[in-house]
Formats: sequence, C-alpha cells, structure tokens
Amino acid sequence: MLTKRTKCPSCEKTIFTNIYSLPYNNNRIKGHLFEFYSVQGKPNLDLLNGFDFELLECNNCKLIFQSNIPNYNLLTDLYTVWIDELKVFNKYERFRSIYKINNYNSLLLDVIRYFNRRDLNCFDYGFGYCQLLIQAQILGMNVFGTEINPLQIERAKRIGVSVINLDENIQPKMDVIFCEQVLEHVVDPRKVLENIVKLSKLGTILHISVPDSRFVKHTIKNLNWTEKRNEKYSWMPFQPLEHINCFTHNSLISLLMDFNFKIINIKHGSLLYIDKSSLISVFKFCFWLIKTQLKSLFSQSSRNSTDLYFVYIKDN
Repeated sequence: MLTKRTKCPSCEKTIFTNIYSLPYNNNRIKGHLFEFYSVQGKPNLDLLNGFDFELLECNNCKLIFQSNIPNYNLLTDLYTVWIDELKVFNKYERFRSIYKINNYNSLLLDVIRYFNRRDLNCFDYGFGYCQLLIQAQILGMNVFGTEINPLQIERAKRIGVSVINLDENIQPKMDVIFCEQVLEHVVDPRKVLENIVKLSKLGTILHISVPDSRFVKHTIKNLNWTEKRNEKYSWMPFQPLEHINCFTHNSLISLLMDFNFKIINIKHGSLLYIDKSSLISVFKFCFWLIKTQLKSLFSQSSRNSTDLYFVYIKDN
C-alpha cells in the first residue's frame, strides 16, 4: 500500500542520505498513528505492515522527505476513511481558532492593499472547508479553487466558488493564488507549481505556507512519538503518511525560483495606498515602516519563515 520515491520531489535529483528509519509495525510509531487517527476516523494500520517510515535528505537541495508514501488507494482511504470529513469538521473546523480566521483576513487585506482594489480573481489551491474563500468573497473578490474531496467540492459550489479543473488546457488568470499547507502533503510539488503557473500572469501574487521544517534533524536525534503536536521539536513537520515533504525557507524559495516566482514582501505596497492628505496617517505609516524594517533586520524568524509571498515574473 506504500510506494517508494526514487527522486527528490523538489529538485528531482537521485542522490540521498537516509537520516531516519523505523518499521511501521514498531510500537512507538504504531501507537502514535493509532492515537492520531482514531480521533479523526477509522485507521487500518495493518496496511502498513512490512514497510518502514523513512526520512531521506536530498544531497542537492537538502529537502527532507518521506521515501515510502501512500499509493493512490491508500491515499484515498487516508483522506476519506482514516480522516472522516464530517467528523473532522465537527471536531475542528466548526470551532477554528479566531487567530486562524484573523490570519486569513490579514492575508487578504495584504493583497487588497497591494493591488489597491478588491475585485480580484482569488484562487485557493486545496480550499478544504473554504474558510479563506468565504472571507475573500465577503471582501468582494471573485473566488476560485480546486480540491480533491468531493464533499468539500459540493460545499464550495453551494456558496458560489468556481471549482477549476486543472487538467483543462485554458485556465482563467488569477490576481492572487493561495497555497496554504498543501505542498507538504503532495506526492509531486512540482506538478502543483506547474498547475499554479497555468493560472498565473505577470504580476500574480502567490502566497505559500508550509510547516517550518528547519528543526527536523534536531528532532529526530531524540524523537519522542508521544510529544505534543505543537511543541517546537515535535514530529508535526514530518507527520507520517501526510507531511511527506519537509520544506525550509531556503528549499521553498529554491523550488519557486524554478517556476519564475520571486519572493516579495507585499506589505511594502501599503506605501502607495495611505491617505497622503492626512499628516497623521503619514506619520503612522512611517512609524510602522521603521518598526517593520527593524524587526526584519534583527529577527531570525523572518529569514527562516515558510509563510511567504511570491510574485510571478514571467509574461506568458
């Protein structure tokens, strides 16, 4: 039920270093998986017998990734049976944290300020429960997206999301594309970027977020599978079967450069859209800009972020 990857999913090179390996029938990882999935659905851990959980590091781009990943049948079971859509919605999504909702709103306001308009074509790659697109719609954007779960697709259509078939040759061009917590899950991140390019035009803004994987090597030295999910050195960035690609700031930028995306801080665009007739507004903005630049200069976190904006720099 698992299949082995023979090339790096990011740079496609074929020379790796094995940095961690443990049989899936080992009690430590088996107990972790049972606890993790039994509250979300009905896992069948017997399907993993005879396979190893294995982390490889690409010798070229330094991406860390799982070598043994679910095949199509197991992947379907994973996201429909092991993870029950209705159960997860009632347990987590209905009571999604206010912080997360505010974060979506902040992202949308960033792009509105950058473009200085609200009638933007907004696409969410893997929209899930449509939390981001619902807010984009409220703000006046035209909302598009793609998803693999049929129940989520039907829910999206009911609220007015235009669900895009990415296999079609001609695609509508987007002003802004969101790819939130997707690249760590997919078998072929490059295919996702190829699809995003189909939707892009010169100046399209792309926001990508993935788990921060810079501590993976430190974590696996003394890996505790009972560690809490949100601890700094937890297993979350390489959650077995799901987080099969572990991106860092540098590996994410390296991948995006291959597809003509350049990293950008779009908050700088706010300079164009302040009320210049208001002296107080100008002073407030100057104070904010100085504070932001000083924070960026002295903060390591900004240079290690895996929550980034990019701009498409090719004229198709």
